[in-house]
Amino acid sequence: MAHYEKIYVSMLLRVDADGKTEPVEIEWINGNRYPITKVLESCNAPPRHVGSGMTVRYKILVQGRERELYYEKFPNRWFLEKQIY
Repeated sequence: MAHYEKIYVSMLLRVDADGKTEPVEIEWINGNRYPITKVLESCNAPPRHVGSGMTVRYKILVQGRERELYYEKFPNRWFLEKQIY
């Protein structure tokens, strides 16, 4: 059975004139930066594998792969789920 952990990341965000926020780039814990090619969808939903309250779940395209990125409104942090073995 797979186990996952929550990895908090730094984010570069675009905020439009109406205040809508869109993720643009992920900065991984080692400092590497990964541009988000496209936001495919977003919805209010809990994380798939790790415990948390309600989040905004983004389905994104990074380096040609679909990933899920999460935003916790409280405490205002972004994370990804990383599979651990």
